[in-house]
Amino acid sequence: VWVSLVDKEREWLKSRYGLNVREMPRDISFGAHTILQKDCLIVNNTLDDIRFKDNPLVLREPQVRFYLGYPLKIQGEFNIGTLSLMDHKPLDFNAVDLNIIHDLATTTEAELDIEHLSTDDLLTNLPNRQGFLVRAKKMIKRCKQYDKNIILLYFDMHSLNAINSDYGFEEGDKILQTFSDYLRHNFRVSDLVARIGGDKFCVLCPGMEKRHVSNVIQRLQKKLTQINVPIPIDFHMGMIEYDYVFHFSVGSLLEHIDKEIYHYKRVHQHTYAYAHNE
Repeated sequence: VWVSLVDKEREWLKSRYGLNVREMPRDISFGAHTILQKDCLIVNNTLDDIRFKDNPLVLREPQVRFYLGYPLKIQGEFNIGTLSLMDHKPLDFNAVDLNIIHDLATTTEAELDIEHLSTDDLLTNLPNRQGFLVRAKKMIKRCKQYDKNIILLYFDMHSLNAINSDYGFEEGDKILQTFSDYLRHNFRVSDLVARIGGDKFCVLCPGMEKRHVSNVIQRLQKKLTQINVPIPIDFHMGMIEYDYVFHFSVGSLLEHIDKEIYHYKRVHQHTYAYAHNE
């Protein structure tokens, strides 16, 4: 049995019992099918189901024969993961069993809602500062394990105050949502995009080289200039490479670049600030 979250590339097992894996590629995961359902997905015998009979998880370890997956929602709307059960032999589930699963799923969804509210920004659906710190810590740990460099990009929207003042906070919220969407689509799936403050965003980019950053930012700026908005969306941007010795935590990295941006804004009007580790 496991509780998982499903993204574009993988099914990540948030908690598990009796299964010795932490994640699996989405293209072979049972969860990828489950999150497309409105209700339970029940496969009594995987060898009799054309969708799964050739699946590596069926043919090899853990040799799944029975699977039940319940799609988990946040805010009662969006399927983001699964409550899943599997067995090595075919099984039949009755109505009593399904009611128990439904109750367990409802409890799990409530816990996910609480977690989502504490780590995600409701306006933009991006991780908030706390959510960023939690996810970034895990990402940096993986990068260190595989000896990958990691770059943090920090965006400070200096046009937001003018938009709020001249056109109202509703228009300002639309601008924040638009900027969030463009950030999300401009970067890779593997990059971590977050809103860490009112008008402040950051992107953690594992394995990105510094020489590629300017092209990415220019592409973003070009797209933003094509948007029909009352005041152009403009920002200051800082960049810093994570140093596994110098930066003792993700929080220290954010604090470092935040100070650099603050001092930079006092003397410059536009876009780039580079933070260093000296």
